[in-house]
Amino acid sequence: MKVTLHEPEYMRHIWAKSADKGAGGNPETLAQHTWDVLSQLVELIRLRPTLPAQLHMPRLWQVLFWAAFLHDFGKAAAGFQSRLRGGERWPHRHEILSLAFVDWIAPAFQPDEMKFLIAAIASHHRDLGEIQKLYNTVGDPENSALTALVDEINDDVLHKLWQWLNEFGKQWIEALGLTINGITIPAIMPESQAVQHIKAKGPTVIRKGLKIWRKWVDDELKWTKDLSLLTQAIALRGHLIASDHSASAHIGDRPPPLISALQFQAKLKLNTPYPHQEKALQTKGCAVLMSPTGSGKTESAMLWALSQQTDGIAVPRIFYNLPFQASMNAMLHRFTSDENDELGNITREAPFKGQVSLEHSKSVLALYRKFTEELETKDIAQDAKATKAAKAAKWHRNLAQLHCFPIRILTPYQLLKAPYRLTGYETLLTDCFNGAFIWDEIHAFEPARLAMILATMKYLRINYGAQHFVMSATLPKLLRDCLADALGDHEKICASDKVYEKFRRHLLNMRDGE
Repeated sequence: MKVTLHEPEYMRHIWAKSADKGAGGNPETLAQHTWDVLSQLVELIRLRPTLPAQLHMPRLWQVLFWAAFLHDFGKAAAGFQSRLRGGERWPHRHEILSLAFVDWIAPAFQPDEMKFLIAAIASHHRDLGEIQKLYNTVGDPENSALTALVDEINDDVLHKLWQWLNEFGKQWIEALGLTINGITIPAIMPESQAVQHIKAKGPTVIRKGLKIWRKWVDDELKWTKDLSLLTQAIALRGHLIASDHSASAHIGDRPPPLISALQFQAKLKLNTPYPHQEKALQTKGCAVLMSPTGSGKTESAMLWALSQQTDGIAVPRIFYNLPFQASMNAMLHRFTSDENDELGNITREAPFKGQVSLEHSKSVLALYRKFTEELETKDIAQDAKATKAAKAAKWHRNLAQLHCFPIRILTPYQLLKAPYRLTGYETLLTDCFNGAFIWDEIHAFEPARLAMILATMKYLRINYGAQHFVMSATLPKLLRDCLADALGDHEKICASDKVYEKFRRHLLNMRDGE
């Protein structure tokens, strides 16, 4: 949904991004960027509207909306504004200055919610350890560094920030259609009191916020055995970072939602599916399919994935895991390219054009080749074709890194970044909530890696509402037993003897001998 920005005129001189980082080579105002972040958050909320109840955090969207609204208030500092206009490097962190403004809306949140609000704002760029090196409040009992930071916002700017929050908070909630998600305007501190509060108590508020954030991370998150608390924290940071990064990348409209299983059948002209495909379509929850090569396992898996739901909501993401780059490239072609006969007539319509990401170490090269082939029939110069294909491949890779596509073709190693907490793991895990995971040729991995994959499958199923579909032509009993632990209760689907006979490719003759 595209909604026109209602931007306050009096905020246009306060920038969030310089011309080289703004859309179209123009400076981007703080209000514009904040609107874009909130718009991206809306898209994520629509994917999983029931997530707050699932996480036992009923006001998750309320906390995230106001964290997103306030997250860049610190960019109004004079030093930061000067830097955006070509001035000297600014030595501070804008997100820490943003903490000074949480008291303006604090009465509307419970203490536990305030932890989440503060942590979301403070951590949307840097981890706690990096911030503590810059702002060692223990070694600065007089708050001198924080006082200098707060002094960079003058009275006029404080009044404008308050006016923006007061006048446009409710207006933006309604314009973005968020009232149905329980997002409301909190009682805001009166203007004169709010401005004076920042000037007199801003450093103390920041110091208090940093202490709350540190105690929450060091005393609770690091030691808790309650995985639900960790999942809540990851969801909070993951949503805000994903929204912020997508807004900064100016991705525009996201790909359309996934089609239904029936629409998928129609596009593929799958009029008489095999019994195991029918079974996959009817199965809800985890499943294991054994079926011979060529008997439509991919179609079975997609029918299963497109029929999964959580609280009546269609699956937000499909993760198609394959072990080899060649098979991943082929699957991308299968999902996004039409098949034609000798006369050029479409014999099989691509079911997911513009909806699939390719994620492996050489994906840019594979995409470049794909886009080059598609441009081959275009009446443009070869150099222009190469430039256009290269640009499209890099943009596709960027969108994939921002988790924009509803179908992700990847190797399990991409998902294994999460257990090792590699950069971006919060946004990766956030995208996994209620996802449908397809695992093809899972027996191809050596035991140590397979063990990590199975543990990840179990973790995602228990903590992220993920459903898994494992398929192979054959699975040894040992692997089936291991899968039973990873998948929990699951459906076992096996192709009929008639299907195995039809697709038999080898005949083994056993003869007597030594």
